[in-house]
Amino acid sequence: MGEQKKLIIAIGLLFTVFITVLIVKNHINNSKDETTELEKNTKKITTCDSIEAKNHIPIVDFSGKIKSVNKINIISEVNGVSELQNSRFEIGEFFKKGEILLSVQDDDISMDLKSIKSDFLALLINVLPDLKIDFPTLGNKFQKYINNFKLDLEISDLPKTTTSKERNFLSSKKVFSSYYKIKSLENRLNKYQIKAPFDGVITQALIDEGSPVIIGQPLGEFINLNNYEIITSVSLQESRLINTGNQVNIYSEDLNKN
Repeated sequence: MGEQKKLIIAIGLLFTVFITVLIVKNHINNSKDETTELEKNTKKITTCDSIEAKNHIPIVDFSGKIKSVNKINIISEVNGVSELQNSRFEIGEFFKKGEILLSVQDDDISMDLKSIKSDFLALLINVLPDLKIDFPTLGNKFQKYINNFKLDLEISDLPKTTTSKERNFLSSKKVFSSYYKIKSLENRLNKYQIKAPFDGVITQALIDEGSPVIIGQPLGEFINLNNYEIITSVSLQESRLINTGNQVNIYSEDLNKN
């Protein structure tokens, strides 16, 4: 009876394994059939596109007020009465570089300058004979200097000395001190004419012709029309995307265009 029981158990286990194998095999076959059927009903389409690698510059939006890079406040450095050139010192008037924006009457200082230059010329004429005897080469240079001397023009540079004896001789005759006094007065006289430092336009006019002018008085404002800047702010993250030389597209709401 013991051996028969063992045999029955063994046969039962074999039958169970056989049934399990049949079930698994049937499931696998069904899965293959479904996959095959799905593959039959599905069209395999593969498309390829060529992509060209390019560098894309990120766009950073900002806003701000445009102003001229070159803007100067016109301020008087002398006292006097204002004089206008053809009454052009008005808002919107265009001036080229070097043109006179505004003048202050300089009759007194101009006369003083001519007087001092005349005294200087007389000094050179008196010194010339001794200069030619002691320093012939330098004397010839000063002779040409005297011949070309003009009272109405800015004083020219003095002939250069080559030795300490020549320098000391001219210094003892007060040639250098008189020369630099004239240069100082000419520099002061130039301040009576305010000239345009660049091509630009008057944007503010604070004085009329014949008005008294004092040192340090604001007279107007002058700007360059060619160079502008925009003061704005961007985030720290966006600032890392900006480099010197990047082009900027500016849109004006007033003009309604770029």
